[in-house]
Amino acid sequence: MILVGVGFLLLLARAHKKCPQGQALVRTGVGGAKVALDSGIFVIPIMHRYEALDISIKTIPLQLLNEDMLAIVEGEKIDLEVTFYMRVHKDPKSVVEVAQSIGCKNTFQQEFVEQLFVPKFIEAMQVVSQKAIQEKFIYNHRQFKNTLLEEIGTDLNGYVLDDCALNLKRRK
Repeated sequence: MILVGVGFLLLLARAHKKCPQGQALVRTGVGGAKVALDSGIFVIPIMHRYEALDISIKTIPLQLLNEDMLAIVEGEKIDLEVTFYMRVHKDPKSVVEVAQSIGCKNTFQQEFVEQLFVPKFIEAMQVVSQKAIQEKFIYNHRQFKNTLLEEIGTDLNGYVLDDCALNLKRRK
């Protein structure tokens, strides 16, 4: 009887998977997809499979040179550097969406994440820089940043854009 109890406790201890900081665990199998964000989750080997998903902040630095911005402000050439800070939104629905759409392993690869978002970010940077030049707020960093974040929007397939840092460089 004691041996059975010890065996059961060992099975429970082995089936419990702890969630590391900056990651989420996604369990699939019997019972559908379940997500552990801060605690742990029970994984029964025959019935379930689990994978870790990276929910830590990723930085994506981008640069638009004057040639890419297609405009010159009052005879000045402008280079725009923006660093985007993004992560997987920390809720089970978003974690499952990212796991199903791009795969858990791909969230750990910086290059893969950049391939997903760089085209959208560059397009937004070009649109906002043109608008900023036309409406004369190109050097108002706060307005430029808010307009850029608004242009990118919130539909990022389970990711959330936390912030961005921008730097406008004037060249003559």
